[in-house]
Amino acid sequence: MATTIRVVSLVAVLAVMPLAVTTVQAQGAVAPAPQDAPHRGIGVAMQGSPSGEIEVVKIVAGSPAEKAGVKIGDKVISVAGISVFDFDPETAKSVTDTAKTIDFVVMRGDQKLTFHIIPALVAIPKTPQ
Repeated sequence: MATTIRVVSLVAVLAVMPLAVTTVQAQGAVAPAPQDAPHRGIGVAMQGSPSGEIEVVKIVAGSPAEKAGVKIGDKVISVAGISVFDFDPETAKSVTDTAKTIDFVVMRGDQKLTFHIIPALVAIPKTPQ
């Protein structure tokens, strides 16, 4: 039985649409969400790590997350006050569609950082299939 890890894409990434969820099989196969027009979001993709933490694995160039200072490797604690472990696709879409500002809380080394990010339209880079 393959273990699955839920990947929450906070706005356009992970070969993904704005707060889409992609399932990653333990073997590494990825079922990407559709890639079309820009979506409202912050431009970050997250994935579970072997240690059980959720890490930022991709940031869209020029996105609100990049401009705020989010970095690949940051360990995500919460998004808009919701634990990253409770963040599902419906919640993600609701947050990015309605929030004026998203509090994105991460651990970077020993530091807990909170980024106050204003969602925007983010173009999703095409990823080879």
